[in-house]
Amino acid sequence: MEDTKVIFELDGNNLIIQCSSQDKMKDICQKYATKINKNKDSILFLYEGNKINFELTFSNQANSIDRNNGEMKILVNIKENNNNSISPNCMNLNDNVTYNKELLKNVKSKYIIDIFFSFINEKLN
Repeated sequence: MEDTKVIFELDGNNLIIQCSSQDKMKDICQKYATKINKNKDSILFLYEGNKINFELTFSNQANSIDRNNGEMKILVNIKENNNNSISPNCMNLNDNVTYNKELLKNVKSKYIIDIFFSFINEKLN
């Protein structure tokens, strides 16, 4: 079993978790969540723009370049809330509709827009 590392990036800050190439991603991500004192289910883990498959091992999840280098970088986003209520940060959304529309016009990737809207409550959406 090769020693590998996963670099988790949250808000521009990196945290490295050492692991084995045969460790499952759920265990690696759990180590990270424990380190930052968060529940793993309250975190969105993205690798190459896709959600991490927790059932895969590092070797199965990583692309060939990262597998050969023995490291991969995962983008981390903390989910604001896990229920269907509107977050306090969204309460003023109607006040800023024009500003938000302008921001969305600058996003060119349909995938990113889909991710953005996946976090918005269906009633608000």
